[in-house]
Amino acid sequence: MDSTQNKTTFDELVSGISAEERNFLLAKINKSKEQDILILQSSREIEDAGYLDAKYKTEPLLYKLFLWIRSLITKKNVNDLYNVDLVADLARKINKNHPGLIDHRNNLILSLFYEKLKELKNCADFFKPYFTAVNENSGKFYVFLSSFIAPEISEQIAKDADPYTIPFEREATSELRTSLLKRLDGILKNIGQNSRAKLYAAVRSIEWLRQFSELPYLHFIAQFTSLISNSYTCPYLNAQPDFPAFAKVLQSASSISKEALQAMFLYPHRNSLRSGGLDTESEKALNEFSIKSASCISMIQMFITTVPFYALGKVVFGDYDWQCDSQGGGEDWFVKYKEEWKCIFDSRWNSWLRDRKKSQLAAVLQRTFGIDSFPELPDRPWTRLWGGIPFNCEMTAGFLWWFAANKFNDAMYVLNTIVLEGIFLNKENRTELSEAVNDFVDANQQILSLADSLSENGSIGSVFEKLINEHVRTLKGQQNVDSIMINSESSVRFSGQLFCSATRTIEKIFHGILDDEKTGDYESLQNLMTIKGRENHEFRDKMTEIRSVLNISRSILADIEPLDLPRE
Repeated sequence: MDSTQNKTTFDELVSGISAEERNFLLAKINKSKEQDILILQSSREIEDAGYLDAKYKTEPLLYKLFLWIRSLITKKNVNDLYNVDLVADLARKINKNHPGLIDHRNNLILSLFYEKLKELKNCADFFKPYFTAVNENSGKFYVFLSSFIAPEISEQIAKDADPYTIPFEREATSELRTSLLKRLDGILKNIGQNSRAKLYAAVRSIEWLRQFSELPYLHFIAQFTSLISNSYTCPYLNAQPDFPAFAKVLQSASSISKEALQAMFLYPHRNSLRSGGLDTESEKALNEFSIKSASCISMIQMFITTVPFYALGKVVFGDYDWQCDSQGGGEDWFVKYKEEWKCIFDSRWNSWLRDRKKSQLAAVLQRTFGIDSFPELPDRPWTRLWGGIPFNCEMTAGFLWWFAANKFNDAMYVLNTIVLEGIFLNKENRTELSEAVNDFVDANQQILSLADSLSENGSIGSVFEKLINEHVRTLKGQQNVDSIMINSESSVRFSGQLFCSATRTIEKIFHGILDDEKTGDYESLQNLMTIKGRENHEFRDKMTEIRSVLNISRSILADIEPLDLPRE
């Protein structure tokens, strides 16, 4: 196999698209010369990092005396009174620096916060759909992400630990597989510090964005009510259930690189953008995502830098010592990343075994039939639709069609002659052979009919041509294609089973006719030495030849069957 083809195949397995196509897509998104998009940490200019007890020790003696006197009068704890003072002071600072957020006298969060919260929800709604695919298999996404953040990792694995670096002539032993796995482990363990740091930062940023997208916006927004037109307020008490989750995420904002956002956008589309170029709709979608994501990130930036969420939490909960939990996520990324690489290796190893077997079968075809490459159906319209649709009977269909087009008539000449002119010592053998020949004819006719239907003007080919020309992948079109593919695969499998069943019976008849040692109820022909008259010798040689062709063909189909199973 060509090394360039190997590289492309490996890269598509890792990321869904080839390196050339991925670079092309990135170039489209990176037209802007802006630097990486950053989310800044929220400002704590009005917040005191200390706790109540520690801050109390720094207060003037006169103020402490004042608190003590108040405590005696109100019969309240000094710490409680001090906490109320500190919270009230924070509320005053919030009102001074960020007016319109709260009404502390009435314990209300105001409309400005409500409007900003709705803006955040719009941003979350924009990003959230992209996490449907990411959440299905985060390890797979991390590998995909690394192809953007640190492509040198997959390049080194492709060079040093890919089974396709091993010639097909090499014996496929467990030792060989183990040695390649050890190379893979070595590469992953020795990822450069810079690459590992960049990857982890990208993972953390995507994980942060996922948590941001999944915050309970609807529930929090529903706590605001409007007593006056266009004025929405939320009592502190009503905000308390949702506030910690928002504080946890918004106080742990993470920088997000453009590459990470690009990978998140491309990941759900990785299997449908294999086209070496972008159509108008795809390019438009990329540009719109780039613009919209930048706008959303800016809006999030604006919120976390203008809403002092940490201080606001102390006020909402009336507790100067209130703290939000630290946001985590993505700490186990490398475990999932490594596991996914093992899965990719297993898939690649099985694919190599498959192609190795295919290479061996191709050698048999060359020696036996003089075919330089494995035969394919003359028309395979699924290869030109939506970047290529997998057909899980390619090899079976290709070989059956080649046999029907090139060997069927020779075989039928011999078989028909035996049925019509042979004098069977066991008459039941004629009946059994006739039935097998009918099945043999049906098997070959079915594959020829399928091949004809796949032509541009055929019943199936015309459907594909219409979909190809429409350039739009609709749900109805997808369902139609799925149905066609399933029916076509079933037809090929049935033809293959019928072919093998018929040729097994034919082999039993040939065994009885040609071999000296008889088994079972199969006998020879009374006129074996005279059938076809003066052409008898040539005909018996032709029988031997066709017998060999049918046996080899059945053996090839048996070897093809497991290779034609759907790939992982």
